[in-house]
Amino acid sequence: MTDLSESSRLFEASSRLDSAATVLSKLSKGEQTTSAEREALVWAGGFLSRVDWTAGGGNGAASFGNLAAQATEVRPTFYAALIGIERRLREAGLTREEQVVEFLRKLYQFLVKGGANGKSKLPAERLQLASTLLLELSQRLLFQLTDNGLPREDELLVGGMA
Repeated sequence: MTDLSESSRLFEASSRLDSAATVLSKLSKGEQTTSAEREALVWAGGFLSRVDWTAGGGNGAASFGNLAAQATEVRPTFYAALIGIERRLREAGLTREEQVVEFLRKLYQFLVKGGANGKSKLPAERLQLASTLLLELSQRLLFQLTDNGLPREDELLVGGMA
């Protein structure tokens, strides 16, 4: 990855998603959250609403327009992360595409509301599943920053005089 601004955007997204995953795990255990943790959830909800064209559309994503560049960079990795947790989705009873889309839609609503469990109530097991998804995405973004963990080809600068 050669573009420093792109790298910094991916690192920021990875860090923030990791923070939100930690908060979701905390909520799944019934623990209280701080205002900073709720802000992490709001950011993640707005961001994921921009990333996911399938389920993110009408969930308040318009107010997060500044995340468009990051969302575009992350989109392929997001769908790869969903594939990466496919087994866990199936184990949770989400076997059809419509069920996964509905789960994601409820998740984004929950996140954008800072974890308020109103209409978009998510039970503890769904919060844990959501945490797993955000962690998977966060880790994949870090791998992307390090060329998927593969060694880099060293560039040699060769100069000489004839």
